[in-house]
This record gives sequence, C-alpha cells and structure tokens, in this order.
Amino acid sequence: DTSFSVGFGSGSVVKTILVQSDGKILVGGNFGLTRLNQNGSTDTGFCESVNGAVRKLIKQPDGKIIAVGSFNQFSGQSRNNIARFTP
Repeated sequence: DTSFSVGFGSGSVVKTILVQSDGKILVGGNFGLTRLNQNGSTDTGFCESVNGAVRKLIKQPDGKIIAVGSFNQFSGQSRNNIARFTP
C-alpha cells in the first residue's frame, strides 16, 4: 500500500501491533507505545506514555486494551509491567 506512511520511529524494534475497531493502529516495542492513523501517520492526539518497552497488546471484549512489557510507569502512573487503558 503505497499510501501508507512508514516514516515513524527511529528504527527501534516493533514487538506488537493491534488494529483498533476505528482503524487506528497501536504499535508497541522497545520505544514504548505509539498510535498511527489509518494512513500510517502518527496520531498526535494519542497521549499514553510508557517509560520502557511494550511487548504485547491485547484487546479485551469490552474494548479496553492491556499492555504488557518492561516498564514501571504508564501515563504517569506506577505500573509494574502491565497496564490497562481505554482506546
């Protein structure tokens, strides 16, 4: 898909990808967590911050998302390697 922008990131390792029901794409890896729009551009409205690596993203039946990795803070809250958030 030549319309998909692949210009995000700094060459870090991607460990997990999750496509949300609205078509936005959550990407986790050694760089933390980011969200892309359907065209691959960075979703600048996404503000979840992680101070380490995100290794797995899991969507629950209620739509909330679980992130697992090597971090101890998620969006300014103390979290030991696991966090749950709304999309």
